[in-house]
Amino acid sequence: MSEEKPQLISPMGTALKFGLAMGILLTIYFYFTTQKAISDKENSAQTNILFIIMILVPIVLAIMEHRRKFVSKIMRFSEALGAGVITSFIGGIVFSIFIASYSYMNPDVMAQLAAQANQTKATEGLITSDVGKSIGSGFFYFVATFFLGFLLSLISSLFLFKRKA
Repeated sequence: MSEEKPQLISPMGTALKFGLAMGILLTIYFYFTTQKAISDKENSAQTNILFIIMILVPIVLAIMEHRRKFVSKIMRFSEALGAGVITSFIGGIVFSIFIASYSYMNPDVMAQLAAQANQTKATEGLITSDVGKSIGSGFFYFVATFFLGFLLSLISSLFLFKRKA
C-alpha cells in the first residue's frame, strides 16, 4: 500500500552551466552586432534568426543533459520545462547585466543606436517615443530573452521529455 514518491532531480547544475553559456553567447553577439550597426550606420534592432538559435541551442542542450540523469525513470514534461526555463532565466540575467553595464559605460553608443532605431521607425511610420528608452534598458532585454526562452523551452520540452522508462 505504500507508494513510492518519485525522486526529484534538480536541474540547477545543468541550467546554470548552459544559462551562463547562453548569456555569454548573447553578450558576444550583441557586442559585435552593435559595433557593426554603428560602423555601417544601420539599425540592428530587427529580429535575427541567429539570436533565436543562440537561445534555443543552450535550452535544448540543458534539457538533453538533464534527461540523461533519468536513466531508467520517466522524465515528466514539467521537469524538462523547468530545466529550459531556468536556463533561459539565468541566460537572460547574465545578458541583461551586460546590457545595463554596457549602456551605463557607453551612453553615447546607446544614444546613437537609439537615434538610428528612431530614424528607422520614423521612416516606416511607426511610433518612436519609447524606442530610445527600451534600447538602453537591461530589463527590456531580460524580459525579451526570458519570454522567448520560455516559449522555446515549452516547444523543446514537448519533444524532449521521456515518455517511457
